[in-house]
Amino acid sequence: SFVFVMRDGINLLNGQTTSKEEVNAGLVQSWQDRHLDDWATESTPRGVIVEELIDPPPREGSEDSTPDELKCQTFFGELFFCEWVYVANMTTGEDGAEKF
Repeated sequence: SFVFVMRDGINLLNGQTTSKEEVNAGLVQSWQDRHLDDWATESTPRGVIVEELIDPPPREGSEDSTPDELKCQTFFGELFFCEWVYVANMTTGEDGAEKF
């Protein structure tokens, strides 16, 4: 994944210290990542999204956790659907490949 959820130099997705150089290397790699027959990566301009981290609410048994995600879709300017996603234990793509 090319997503870095950072707080004080710690990547909250894996709990490891992540340097600016490692983030930069990930962004360079993401810039080269293309998927054939995928409209999103073939038809849209490349870019980087930087967002401010909004801390998640405190959760029992966890000092650091990933932020909640709110994904909302609109249809002709009207709110159509909203999804609230709480990720309890995110892993890397490599971890998933080993499990399956």
